[in-house]
Amino acid sequence: MVVLLLIASVMLFLVEILAIADVIGRTEDEFRQVGRGSRTVWLGVLATAILVSILLSSRSVLGLVGVIAAAYYFLDVRPRLKALRDG
Repeated sequence: MVVLLLIASVMLFLVEILAIADVIGRTEDEFRQVGRGSRTVWLGVLATAILVSILLSSRSVLGLVGVIAAAYYFLDVRPRLKALRDG
């Protein structure tokens, strides 16, 4: 059971890392065009999520908020950014 929780925590942490890596690879202008918050806001939200996951674990309430933010980025913001880039 402990191993499964550890694996889940690592996977959730990786989702946050992948989300911030994707934000880093995008421009502020792209975020402005899709109207889903600025690049700076997303960097702040995801960096905070990563910090909370490191300090408190992604299984904590605040850690879950960070995971939800990363999931929202992947399910709503990133597809819009991708569509904008693909034309």
